[in-house]
Amino acid sequence: MMWRMVGAVLVVVLGAGGCGSVTMDEETVARLTEQGVDPDLIFLVEVPGFDAAEQSMGPVGDDGFGMSYTSESRPGAIAHLRAEKTAFDDARCTAIPISDADPAVPVECASEATGWYRTSGGFHEYVLPLDPGGHLRLSAPVDALSAADLRASLLAAESLAGVTILTTPRPVPSITRGDLPSVGDGAPDNSVGEGG
Repeated sequence: MMWRMVGAVLVVVLGAGGCGSVTMDEETVARLTEQGVDPDLIFLVEVPGFDAAEQSMGPVGDDGFGMSYTSESRPGAIAHLRAEKTAFDDARCTAIPISDADPAVPVECASEATGWYRTSGGFHEYVLPLDPGGHLRLSAPVDALSAADLRASLLAAESLAGVTILTTPRPVPSITRGDLPSVGDGAPDNSVGEGG
């Protein structure tokens, strides 16, 4: 990806590695913000084997950003990028449908150190949290893009406003068990009272 100033116009060129290109100029940014997109949520990614469909750039939800990518080698296959301000957690991981997947098919979710990997009915998605809040998602048909490519594309995503993608491991909440003794080998206390 290359960023360069042409006169007073910001031009972002995505896809110098042969994955298509996107021009994100001030006019495009102005159009998106007029449509309600928060500039902090404008991200561009390179998706292996896919080209960005510039005409698909637009708002998602109240102030989010969305964009689609198509593939010449896999006609009909579409990858979807979504950036939203809402927090993402384990509960939402199984509750939110994956783009293009049948919403009646349950979503399976695996929490990983940097994000979440989700699958549903032949489609899969990777989700990364954003700092200071929100999340970034990239989905595609399972047979069109590997899970590793989904993850790598998001980790290399470029933010127009410099928003940080959280790549450090997320904290895992500690679980307090009431049946473990404070001394000894830590075996559960299964004792019962009289008559038990």
